[in-house]
Amino acid sequence: MTNAEKELEKDYERYMLIAHEEGSKSLREGNNGFGAVIVILKNGEIVAKTHDTENTASDPTSHAEINAIRIASKKLGKDLSECILVSTHEPCPMCSTALIWAKIQGIVYSVSIKEALKLGRTRIDLTCEELIERANATIWVKKGVLKEKCITLYKSKRDKKPF
Repeated sequence: MTNAEKELEKDYERYMLIAHEEGSKSLREGNNGFGAVIVILKNGEIVAKTHDTENTASDPTSHAEINAIRIASKKLGKDLSECILVSTHEPCPMCSTALIWAKIQGIVYSVSIKEALKLGRTRIDLTCEELIERANATIWVKKGVLKEKCITLYKSKRDKKPF
C-alpha cells in the first residue's frame, strides 16, 4: 500500500467515525442505527452527514443514504460525481439505485448486506456491487471499513423487531 493509499484509508476511517456517530444518534432518536456521510473526494469537504429517520419520519424511504443524497443534492445539484458516500451499512438496492442516479463516484461501507442478513437487519439479499454491475455503472466500492465498531450499532437492536 502506497503512502497516498494509507492516507486515503485514514480518511475513510475518519469519515466512518462520523457516520458511526450519526448511526448512534439514529438509535437514540428511536430509528434503526444507520449513518452516512457524503464527501467531496478532491478536497475532503463533508457536504452531508445524517442518519436514517424511517421511524421518526414515518417514511420507509428515509434511509441514511437517501437522506444524505437529499442534503448533498441541495448543496451541489443532482450530479454528485465528485463525491463518495461513506455509510455504516452497505447500501440497500433502493439506496444503491439512488446513488447510481446521483452519479456518486464511490461507496465506502462498513457492514455488508450478507452480514446484516445474519443479524436479521435487512430483507433483500442483493449487494450494491451486483446492482452497480447490472446497471453498467462505474462506481467503485470499498468494504469493511471499521466493521467491528459499526456492527455494534446493529447488534444493539438485534432483540428488537426488525424493520
